[in-house]
Amino acid sequence: MVTTTERKKTTYVDYLKIKDNNRYEVLGGDLKMVPAPSTVS
Repeated sequence: MVTTTERKKTTYVDYLKIKDNNRYEVLGGDLKMVPAPSTVS
């Protein structure tokens, strides 16, 4: 028996509802946490 699960795609509206200090990108409906930019001295 094969089962499939449907994942809800993340939208920009969903992204705006995130209330934490992490950085995210929405890529193709997937929410990805991205690292903070690094500084070069």
